[in-house]
Amino acid sequence: MSTAQDKTAALIAALWQKNRPVIEERIALLASSDPTTQDGHTAMLEAAHKLAGALGMYGYPEASATASRIEDALRRNHLAHLPELITALRNALPS
Repeated sequence: MSTAQDKTAALIAALWQKNRPVIEERIALLASSDPTTQDGHTAMLEAAHKLAGALGMYGYPEASATASRIEDALRRNHLAHLPELITALRNALPS
């Protein structure tokens, strides 16, 4: 890697560490909210959308794609597989 690439990678890693608590908070919201209520559904949809964008930016394409699948499931009101998708999202991120 070039020096510029090293600096970019280091910056992204630092941003990930700084913003990881927010990411974890959004995942916890997905796991604890009730998608059958208006407030829960809206909060989950917003969290999934934000996660899909942020996780891709931080270099976690699998997690980003899973968050997009959660968002899509919420939009289509296909709620049966949400717990599995949330687990897959957690598993796609480093511990």
